[in-house]
Amino acid sequence: MIEIRAHQDPLRARIGFYVLDRQGEAVAVASPLTMRTVREGEATYVEPTFGLKPDECQALMDELWRVGFRPSEGSGSAGAMSQAEAHIASLKAIAFKLAGIN
Repeated sequence: MIEIRAHQDPLRARIGFYVLDRQGEAVAVASPLTMRTVREGEATYVEPTFGLKPDECQALMDELWRVGFRPSEGSGSAGAMSQAEAHIASLKAIAFKLAGIN
């Protein structure tokens, strides 16, 4: 199973990623990524940098959550909680208004 670990690097103001593949008692560690330029029209298909199985994707999301990242569009459990809190606040306002409480 592929593991992706995240590490906050405050000196470089970035998050470092480590890609590991456990192989029994050994661990294979991916080398740093190398970028290459492909001009438009030179290649019709480029292989993905890497692929993950669904459980490995979930583990990556959990790892990003562990180092402090949250969805930006407000979906998921954090977004649902925010929506529920807003709904409760509006219901309280309606109830107080109906009861004549300021």
